Amino acid sequence: MRMFRGLGIAAVLSSLAFSAPASAAVIFSFTQTGTSPPGAFSISGTLTVTDSAYANGVSIFHSDIDGRLPETSRLDGLLDLSFRIAVTGGLQRDITMADFFRPRSPGSQGHAYFMNFGSDPGGALRASLRFNNTEDQLDIAMAAPGEGLFISDRGGPACGFAPGCGFTFMITAAPAPTEVAVPEPAAMLLFGTALLGFAGLVRRHGRG
Repeated sequence: MRMFRGLGIAAVLSSLAFSAPASAAVIFSFTQTGTSPPGAFSISGTLTVTDSAYANGVSIFHSDIDGRLPETSRLDGLLDLSFRIAVTGGLQRDITMADFFRPRSPGSQGHAYFMNFGSDPGGALRASLRFNNTEDQLDIAMAAPGEGLFISDRGGPACGFAPGCGFTFMITAAPAPTEVAVPEPAAMLLFGTALLGFAGLVRRHGRG
């Protein structure tokens, strides 16, 4: 009887263990609100950080540029990064976190990967990006809250040359959707064993 009770308790504990949610995260979403000239391009993106990084203040930095100092990074709290840029009549480019750390082609010049994200604890995000793999050049400067500057090799006559095109945007922060943890085989085995023990307990009690 005591053994079956123990197995029943183990079943409850194991079910709690493998149904716990994954660690929390916060997603910053970049939404464009206007461009100059209107409709010339569109920018959207997300930055995902740990909830502790958001609570303590975001401080993420990466720089790897030809002719500059050696590659430097400060990536504590960074979980994911994704941007999409589309220019009327040509370029559509998705930039992911992996792109910023992709090795350059041998002999390439003009290589530049740069990102800088910062915020006060639990506050608004400041951001700037530069991505140049010698095929695509995309500069997105978001130094002032709500205003940015876009320039690209494929940006056409308006946005392809300095000083580029201005745009406005908004950044919102929200908790990432909760993910359900996948049961581990050991926990499932324990849970199944406990259920069998509980069934045996019920059968034995019925006979009594």
